[in-house]
Amino acid sequence: MRSIVLGVSLLALAGCGGEEPQKAKAPPPPATIPTGQWATQLHVTSYRKMDEGSPGYTLEQGQRIEAGACVGEGDAAAPPPELFVGEGFTCNWMDNAHMRDGRINAYMTCRRPGVAGDISISVDGQFTAEGMEGLVTYTTALVGDGDFQASARLSGRRSGACEGGGTGGAGNSTNTAG
Repeated sequence: MRSIVLGVSLLALAGCGGEEPQKAKAPPPPATIPTGQWATQLHVTSYRKMDEGSPGYTLEQGQRIEAGACVGEGDAAAPPPELFVGEGFTCNWMDNAHMRDGRINAYMTCRRPGVAGDISISVDGQFTAEGMEGLVTYTTALVGDGDFQASARLSGRRSGACEGGGTGGAGNSTNTAG
């Protein structure tokens, strides 16, 4: 009796259609941020003053920053900061920056002309062969009053080879409120 039940069970399983439909697999993420010309956009989603002073540099909630940068062969571990923050910054990546296997978790300390003090910037996101997205957080440590903290949503697309046949460096950026 037990063998009859087992045989019927196996026949029932065999008649269920067999294989499950195959799901399309996404390609694995690239090991590093791909070389080429990138266009990125930052949309400031929050802004909070940390004290009563007036900062020498500020972001506005709703502001959009459009930037571009060429990621050259030697830039994969530390791409141009303009890719993540736009122009006008002089930045140094922190040693523990992680930009590998489709993930970005990096910190940099930046300065701007005419602004006394540091602007710490963190980038947390992901990238593929053709795009990136994430969150950029700005925290200031300015001389005197005027500190703020802001967050911006980052999105970007790789458009092809570097413009002008370049091998790395910054592109153009614009800031617009809105």
